Amino acid sequence: MMKALSLAAFAVIVVLADSASAHHSFSEYDDTKSVEVAGKLVEVSWRNPHARILVESVDATGARVIWDVESAAVNNFTRMNVPLEIFEVGDPVKIAGWPSKRSSVRMFGTNLLADDGRELVMWRYSKPLWSTKVLGYGSDLSLFESGEASASATLFRTWVSDLDDADANPASLFAGVTWPLTEKAREVAARFNPITDTTTEGCAQKGMPAIIRQPFPIEFVDRGDTIEMKLEEYDTRRTIHMRAAAAAEVPRTPLGYSVGKWDGNALVVETTRLDEPYLNNTGEPMGPNAKLVERFSPSADGSRLSYTIVVTDPDSLTAPVEGKRSWVWRPEAKVMPYNCTANAR
Repeated sequence: MMKALSLAAFAVIVVLADSASAHHSFSEYDDTKSVEVAGKLVEVSWRNPHARILVESVDATGARVIWDVESAAVNNFTRMNVPLEIFEVGDPVKIAGWPSKRSSVRMFGTNLLADDGRELVMWRYSKPLWSTKVLGYGSDLSLFESGEASASATLFRTWVSDLDDADANPASLFAGVTWPLTEKAREVAARFNPITDTTTEGCAQKGMPAIIRQPFPIEFVDRGDTIEMKLEEYDTRRTIHMRAAAAAEVPRTPLGYSVGKWDGNALVVETTRLDEPYLNNTGEPMGPNAKLVERFSPSADGSRLSYTIVVTDPDSLTAPVEGKRSWVWRPEAKVMPYNCTANAR
């Protein structure tokens, strides 16, 4: 996938997902429908950003088919102590999920039944289908507890997404936003097909602001003249400079060049020099003069980190766009290694 440094250059290409390495959008799947398949497990790979499961089955004509199943990242299953070794190649299994809009033998898996009768619920909002012996999201909801208060309102700790809290859910960042695109940006966005195209390829670095929507823990570390922001997804490390250099001399990167300042106990961060094609995961293009202003505000009781971002982009937007989300504090939380492995198909 090409990365452009100007909107004009970006406008002359249509970015297509490479089926060999693309990190597919959830929009490929129809979450209003569900399919169930019984068969033999022929391959299973528990990895990030998505697990991959292959199940051999027989279709209505008696022909052998291989279902290609994508599912959730492995890190939260690890957090929930799911014994993934119970799913062995060659075992009979049942799997259910959302059918693909692109292929009749692909799905996003939500439920997986092992040969011993235990059922793994692989999607937060799914329910068990076949068993009372339930693993994963059907049994362990500790990842979705509210934040805890503490004696400190410091930024420098690990914060987690509470997926049951609308304000803390990463999907809330630009929820309901209508992007006020320029005419040229509308032309580019119109060529983006969310079913077949992707804004994230394989294990390539996600840029700003897309990486802020990641659902895994984040951590802030005081490095003196800089603040390191650790994001679990893709093992991302952002550097926030508390002493600014001349921005024009800084190379462009997907994360950009970030300069921070304190406003009380809130950290305000301005980011420029972005080398990232997209403003959002639905294909709105980003121009070379985009600027992001973020505000990270710990609550007085230390239980919540509120976040706002204002996106200004004179090449793509006719007006600034604001997004909001938050994180909560739980003392046991930590940023785990992500070790991304691209899904080869």
